[in-house]
Amino acid sequence: MKKIMQKNIGKLSLATLFAAGSMSANAFEIENDGWTFSVHGNINTNYIHANCDSSGATVLGAFMCAGSQDPSAVTNGYLPTSFEFALATQRNGYDISVHTALDRGLDTNEAFNAAGDGEGFRTWLTVSNDDIGSVLLGRNWGLFAYDSTFQDMSVFSTGGGFLVNNPVNTQLGAAGTGYIFLDRITQATWTLPTSDTWVAQIGIFQPLNLSSFSLNSGTLAAAETGSESPGLQGRLRFNFSNGFISSSFFSQDVDATVGAVSADYRAVAYDVTGQVNFGNLALTATYHEGDGVGHTGFLIDAVDPAGQERDTDGYYVQAMYTAGSTRYGLNYGVTNVDTSAADAAAGGLAMEEKSKITAGIYHSLASGITLTGEYSKMNAENMSGGEVDNDIISIGAIFFF
Repeated sequence: MKKIMQKNIGKLSLATLFAAGSMSANAFEIENDGWTFSVHGNINTNYIHANCDSSGATVLGAFMCAGSQDPSAVTNGYLPTSFEFALATQRNGYDISVHTALDRGLDTNEAFNAAGDGEGFRTWLTVSNDDIGSVLLGRNWGLFAYDSTFQDMSVFSTGGGFLVNNPVNTQLGAAGTGYIFLDRITQATWTLPTSDTWVAQIGIFQPLNLSSFSLNSGTLAAAETGSESPGLQGRLRFNFSNGFISSSFFSQDVDATVGAVSADYRAVAYDVTGQVNFGNLALTATYHEGDGVGHTGFLIDAVDPAGQERDTDGYYVQAMYTAGSTRYGLNYGVTNVDTSAADAAAGGLAMEEKSKITAGIYHSLASGITLTGEYSKMNAENMSGGEVDNDIISIGAIFFF
């Protein structure tokens, strides 16, 4: 029974996602009086340098830097530094565990830490056995885009930069250039009691509000969605001898009104992700489509200034080759946003396409310690033909424990 508990918890735990990083499931465990206490997580730091676009063009919602300054930062990569603590026990034939994760950022550039020091606490409960599978209650990783997010090679490093001149506790990886980031959302999720070959999950989720970084839908971004019904997410994955194929979906009602502008629709999205391994070569591809779901993160720039949902789609393709203790990777991804007449009337500066290519080297220095180096070239275009380009270089290290 304990093996079942660990298997199902592991499908939603950061600890088991990075076997390629030579990390163990737990840094250590202590058992006492029927309880097991365990700790795991990661610490990472990256030097990041961004070559910003100085052309004067504007692409709203692209999360790219512009101007004459080319900033540097010493900060988190794609993953925030995280410590996860767990207590596990058995009660009446059920395996029960409680978890708390502290996701600490290295994200200050203010004197006396006046406005930095970002941090996040996540807690969740799991109950499982052979008959019911596993039930997760609390705030943890979502289901939609789970595999596309954690197969992204830049999860060890940086990928696309995000506010390098005023760093936060995460960079972008390939989120926004191929997939929508899954995020950690409060949920009640059931992992069915399937075999190691199949993974099937379904859950209800805290509904999210619209968010705007393009300014075009800024008024609606300040409105509540109404939250009349929970969001829905699901995931199905099939593992075979040298790879896997998976699909997931996202669905949520959106009902927001500010003045004469309203958005009333159901946001839906699906994706398909697959990986095939040929010896030391791993090939990965993912594709997604969404209606009113947004890009980069859930419900970001999901509607136009008139409140009409925007359609989005995107993909990435990735190749990784392992030679001894070093892995070499190449990732290319694109996200497309269908803009509208209302976007044109608002100035035509909303993002219509964003692409990124990343080349990376990841060297396992010792068990759990990986040295990373990446170069990313990014491009974004608005609906009027304006475009911005960024170059991102990062060098760092990550330690999984």
